[in-house]
Amino acid sequence: MGRIWPKIAAFVLVLFTLSFVGDHPIRSADPEARKKLLAKFEASKHVEQQLKMLDDIDSSFQEAKLPIDVKYLLAMKLLRPHLSWHAAYAPSKGESLINDFGRYEVQRAERWREKANG
Repeated sequence: MGRIWPKIAAFVLVLFTLSFVGDHPIRSADPEARKKLLAKFEASKHVEQQLKMLDDIDSSFQEAKLPIDVKYLLAMKLLRPHLSWHAAYAPSKGESLINDFGRYEVQRAERWREKANG
């Protein structure tokens, strides 16, 4: 009897998982409505408006059937919190110290070559 419970639990887990796998209700909706949604997205001139429509488009289409510009905006929306931009800056004293140390090492190596050559 003890061996049957893991099998029952696995079977219930499979059934539970399969209940969520079916078509999304909007994905099985009218194809004309989905075409209108894409046309509205493409006609939109402002990225802000397109970003607002992305959630509806993402829930209406499978990823493989999305146009490339929609995929691009979806990717940028996903990456946006992780991207950052830094303004150009002048080298700090630390960088100049590294350059000075490099020059010192070159001079030191030249002195050793001179001593080795004799």
